Amino acid sequence: MARVRPNLNLIRQAAAPAAAMLVIGYFAFSAVAGANGILSLGDYRRQLAAKQVELTRVQGHVAQLQHRVQLLDTRRGADPDYVDELVRARTGQMRDDEVVLPIR
Repeated sequence: MARVRPNLNLIRQAAAPAAAMLVIGYFAFSAVAGANGILSLGDYRRQLAAKQVELTRVQGHVAQLQHRVQLLDTRRGADPDYVDELVRARTGQMRDDEVVLPIR
């Protein structure tokens, strides 16, 4: 019986450092291979590149819409050609053989 008690004391003494090592190991693994770890950095860079391409596309679309708004600005006088094109397109007065040149 005397031998059982030292083993129990040894286990009790080693429990706290072992638990600490498990916690440290968990956080180290998460820092390397977790959802926000070092290994996911490449994926974040790919996502950033894709979002920058999408941002450039959207900015181009916004610039196109701003230009159209400027063409319709009544304070400066709306562009009569663009207004005519819009009215004819929306009221169905364009023929199939007509060619409309986009204004940029």
